[in-house]
Amino acid sequence: MFKKIFNYALSITILIFTLSCDQAPLFYNISVQVEPKDPIVGGTPTRMVVIEHGVDEQTLFVGSVNSSRIHFFRNGSWNSVRTPGRHSLVALGATSTHLGAIVMTGSRLDSTVLYIYDLSSFDGSDMGDPTTISIPSGYSAQSLFGAGTNFYIGVMHVNSNIEFYSVYSVGQGGSTLSDVRIGDTITVGDRQRSDIGMLSGAIAIDNTTAYLSAGGHVFSSASPAASILGIPPNITVTGLISADTTLIAVGRDGSTGRLYTSPTSSPSFTHRLDGPVFTGGLGIKHQAADGTTPESLLIGVRGSGMNDHGYRIIGLDGSGVPTGSLNNPSTTDAVHRGSIGVRPVLDIMQVPAAVLGQTAGSNWNGNILFAGTALNGLMSNRSGEWNAED
Repeated sequence: MFKKIFNYALSITILIFTLSCDQAPLFYNISVQVEPKDPIVGGTPTRMVVIEHGVDEQTLFVGSVNSSRIHFFRNGSWNSVRTPGRHSLVALGATSTHLGAIVMTGSRLDSTVLYIYDLSSFDGSDMGDPTTISIPSGYSAQSLFGAGTNFYIGVMHVNSNIEFYSVYSVGQGGSTLSDVRIGDTITVGDRQRSDIGMLSGAIAIDNTTAYLSAGGHVFSSASPAASILGIPPNITVTGLISADTTLIAVGRDGSTGRLYTSPTSSPSFTHRLDGPVFTGGLGIKHQAADGTTPESLLIGVRGSGMNDHGYRIIGLDGSGVPTGSLNNPSTTDAVHRGSIGVRPVLDIMQVPAAVLGQTAGSNWNGNILFAGTALNGLMSNRSGEWNAED
C-alpha cells in the first residue's frame, strides 16, 4: 500500500516538474507582470491631443470612449469636465487652438454630432460652450483629426448592407461640413465595399492642404480623388504622422505591419520595414535639448503573444526618416515586458515640456511618455517604469 502511494506521489511530482519546465515562459511572463494601479482615464482612451494657449503654454486633452468626461493635463496636474448633456465620447481631435469632440447624443449609431471648443484663451477652468456641428443623416462619425486650421471627420454609412465610408471637413471656426471624399462602391471578388476605409490620420502641410489616410489610401485634401503612389491597395493604413520633412504611414497586411515614408515636398511612398501589427498609434520623441528635433519614432503595436504588445522604437535621421531596425523594449526590460508589454498600445506621446510647465533645453528631460491602451486605460512612464497614469 505504501509503495503504491509513494509511486503515485512520485508520478505527480514528475508531472508537475515536467509541466513547469514546459510552461516556464508562461510562468515567467506572469511573474514579471507589474501590479496595475487604477488609471485616471480608464477603459479605452481616445487619442491624446495638445492645445496651445500662447508661448510655452499647452494643455493635453484625452477622454475615454463611451465616457462623458474629458480629462485635461496642464502644468503637471489633471482635471476634467463633462460633455454637454453628458453625452458619450467617440473621438477627440484638435487644431493648435481648438478642441473637437465627437459624441453620441442617443443610442443610435447615427446620433453623433461634433462639438468644437475655442480654447485659444483656455485658463484651465471653463472651456465655454462649444459650436455644434451636425453629421449628415444616415452617417455615424467615428474618427476625428485636426490638421492646420481644419477638422477632418471620418464617417460610416449606417443604413447600408456594405461597408461604406466618407471623409468630411470643417474649419475650426466653421459651422457646416464640407465633403472631402465621398466613398464609392467597388466590387472585390463576390462582395461590394467602399473604395476607401475609415479615416485614420490627417497631417497638415499648410493651412489649406493636408494629407489624409483612409483604408488603403493616402491622399491630399487638395486632390482627394488621387491616391499618393507607393502604398499597395491591399494595405490598410492605420496611422499617419510627420517628422521634420518626412511623412510616415503605418498599416497592416493581415498579421504583418508595414511602414512607409514619403518626402512631404514630393509625395510618393517607399516601403521601409515590416513588423507586428501596427495599431496606428504613433508618436515622435524629440531631443530634450530643443524639443523640436526628431530623435525616434514610437509605434503602438498589437503583438502575437502574451507579452509581445506595447510599442516599438526606431531612430530617425535629421530629415525624420526612420533608420536602423525596430527595437522592442520588452526584449531587454522585464519590467517593461510585464507592464505595457501585455497591453496593445493604440496611442503614444512624449509629453511636451509646455504641458508639464517646463522648458525644453532647461528643466525638461523629455522622458515622460503617455500611452493609451486597449481597454486598460491611460498609462505613463515617468521614471523608467510603465503603470497606469493616476
